[in-house]
Amino acid sequence: DIQKELDRITVSDAEGEGIMKTLVKARSMYNAVSQYVDELIKLKRQEIQKLTSEIMLAITNKPEEYAGVYVQEDYTLQVYRHDDSVVDNERLSAGEKEVLAYSFITALNLSSSNPAPFIMDTPFGHLDSGHRQGLLDSLPRLGVQVFLLATDRDLPSDERDRIQGSITQEFILDR
Repeated sequence: DIQKELDRITVSDAEGEGIMKTLVKARSMYNAVSQYVDELIKLKRQEIQKLTSEIMLAITNKPEEYAGVYVQEDYTLQVYRHDDSVVDNERLSAGEKEVLAYSFITALNLSSSNPAPFIMDTPFGHLDSGHRQGLLDSLPRLGVQVFLLATDRDLPSDERDRIQGSITQEFILDR
């Protein structure tokens, strides 16, 4: 074993003892830093989980059923109900999956020390009217610049009017 041989060599004289003490201190510091980093990662994941849950619950059309989102250690997501049972991701509708993805990506961005502008390309494709309204209501509250790419069919004028007060600049492309 390499470690045992290193230990045998370094304790054979005074210089080796000094090296051994340095190695012990270095291992101790490494362990302390590793524990600190692990704790920071845990706290950041909890922050992302809280934000993801808040955003999803503000948008979902099933707030009476869903209670939040678990962000697992490997960053997979699980929606859970008020009775703490977990929803099988395969049972979520396409719209619910989009809302979950939007919520998670938004939470990642907002938990960053430097949130980036948010670009959304035709985000309303699979959303029913309840999810559409929730998503539209959430956009002005994001606190970051949003680039929304949508056609007049994706974002009809009555829905566009709901966010009119938050639009800084609009570009209309004609074919």
